[in-house]
Amino acid sequence: MTKKSKIFLKIIVPVLIVVGVLYYLVTWNSSDIPIFPQPSQKLALKIIKIPKDNAILTLSNEELNQLIDLYPIGENSFGDLKVKTVYIRVLKGKFNIYFPSKYKGLDILLSTSGNTYLEKGKIVYAIDNFKVGKLNLSKSIVLNIIKNKTLSGLSLKNNKIYIDTTGLPLKMKQLQLKDGSISIKF
Repeated sequence: MTKKSKIFLKIIVPVLIVVGVLYYLVTWNSSDIPIFPQPSQKLALKIIKIPKDNAILTLSNEELNQLIDLYPIGENSFGDLKVKTVYIRVLKGKFNIYFPSKYKGLDILLSTSGNTYLEKGKIVYAIDNFKVGKLNLSKSIVLNIIKNKTLSGLSLKNNKIYIDTTGLPLKMKQLQLKDGSISIKF
């Protein structure tokens, strides 16, 4: 083997390994899209009972995702990124949001984790992290992308997303995350 081919192998092999590892990190769990059944009669009865004063609605992860599936998201595009759907898991007191997506034909899973609570009549999502696959993304970069999109009812302040609830028919008084469920007091 010549000296040039040895140097070429010493450069190419590590680069290929780095690209392979990066590909694995980005595409990790990218096809993990749970299928949630249509909303059950039990869920419908829970929602019907809400108008009572001081009613508490407790939704499991599955019920929460059944409600989200009622609102067709479609395939939302952000340039070359196409978000297929959204699903949520409340786990260990954290609100985890998953966005199975496609980027230039490559299936990826975007996710974020944080705390959710009510503040002055708005739902607040205090962000802990953003990820693509297993790879952490910078909060400031992702928040700048969100900030540049005009999304009605959303505002950003101090690494938190505020969701306006004035359009909801009932006023929320309390929001609490438990392991595997979310409780809302009206």
